[in-house]
Amino acid sequence: MSGRVLLDCDGVLLNYTAGIRTFAKRIYGLDLSPEGPCAFDMRVWTGLSGPEIRDLVNAFNGGEDTGFGALPPMPGAVEGVRRLLDAGYRLHVLSSADAGGASVRSRERNLLGVFGDVFEEVTLIGLGQPKREILARFSPCDWVDDHVPNAIAGLEAGHRSHVIRQSHNLSLEGTTPHPLLWSADLTEVHERIRPEPALTL
Repeated sequence: MSGRVLLDCDGVLLNYTAGIRTFAKRIYGLDLSPEGPCAFDMRVWTGLSGPEIRDLVNAFNGGEDTGFGALPPMPGAVEGVRRLLDAGYRLHVLSSADAGGASVRSRERNLLGVFGDVFEEVTLIGLGQPKREILARFSPCDWVDDHVPNAIAGLEAGHRSHVIRQSHNLSLEGTTPHPLLWSADLTEVHERIRPEPALTL
């Protein structure tokens, strides 16, 4: 493994669920459970149809003063990032958001404000776009996501894939034949990989 760790953003670094829950309450009057969605598509959690959820997500991600640019960190994320940096790893964020415009600037400012200028690069792709092709551009390393299909895509690209447990993926743990490494947060990811010293490329 190389000395790089690839990190998804929502559900790994930043708490997207908390942000969109507050937005949905303020704008749409939806009283969403603080436990979060039980599935990635959020239909049961919100009671909305697929197109309505896309409208909600687009409004949250791309609007002004929605809270998208001020998401709080995930539990353990700030400490986990610090430990990975102290261990010598280079951190690269690979996140799904609108591939341009206000959401990109908001995401970059949010990460900078919460974690500081610590990431070697932040790569943003459009919502719903597969990450497999981008993941394949990197030498084998550790890849951390909360969406199981993305974690599997990382395995297929030659990486060691970690999944952060979230309400939407708990029912999937242990159900796939893929060797995914499940963790509660980034501090646990660090504990898993720290016996292997970071390598300098």
